[in-house]
Amino acid sequence: MTVRDRRMLSNSISVSEKVNSISDAAALLYTWNVSHLDDDGRGDRSVFYLKTKVFPGRDHAKEGIAQLREEIIKEKLMIPYDINGHEYWYMPKETWEFHQRGSWQGRRRKPSSVPMPNTEKKGKQCSGSLKIVENSDRTDNRSKEKLSKEKLSKEKIYTVFDFWNEQKIMVHKKIEKHEGVIKSALKDFSEEEIKDAISNYKTIREGKEYFFNYKWTLKEFLQRGLEKFLTVNDPFTNYLKDTPAEEVETMEQIIERRRKEGKRV
Repeated sequence: MTVRDRRMLSNSISVSEKVNSISDAAALLYTWNVSHLDDDGRGDRSVFYLKTKVFPGRDHAKEGIAQLREEIIKEKLMIPYDINGHEYWYMPKETWEFHQRGSWQGRRRKPSSVPMPNTEKKGKQCSGSLKIVENSDRTDNRSKEKLSKEKLSKEKIYTVFDFWNEQKIMVHKKIEKHEGVIKSALKDFSEEEIKDAISNYKTIREGKEYFFNYKWTLKEFLQRGLEKFLTVNDPFTNYLKDTPAEEVETMEQIIERRRKEGKRV
């Protein structure tokens, strides 16, 4: 999504009846989200995007973000719409143009990668007074199947990240450093296999009957320990204190075995 690195915000927001009717956290999300909208006031409203891009340093669970988002929508501060299964929203045109009119002086607006709402006919207005312009070329270039897969992939990445933090082995606030390695792991293993391996790792690391107690970050675990702690590899036997060391498969042995099996290392 093409956005500017800064936006204008009028001090009139402090006395806005609508803004003051939502919670403090929702008001913060609303104002911070302004800088993530494109030049037409449109943006991604998915919980995944709001959590990782707008609120990356805030300790809000997915459910909390969703609730704050609904407060904003209920007061029509942002107008929601869906395109091919993906969630978007936009700021009502009169509000957006009023606050950002100084931003357009001396430059041209950047073309948007966010599709326009297309639920009504050309020339009509939707609930936020934004004129609808049909632009099938922009929305048809990405099939509904591809968008659905991308959305599902993001949800799985977020689920794995949240599950790791719930174990309190080492809690991470930002997902960006781990997103790529989670996505990579999901290409070889299912979401449930990864979650089971994480649970196994936590149990073994904390169990007195096991000799393995190394503390990894999520990224380190997925890169170095995931396969060791898969349930199918019987980690509870391998890491018992009375298990002979030669029976435990080393990381080098795992890598060599995966190469012979033609799997990605």
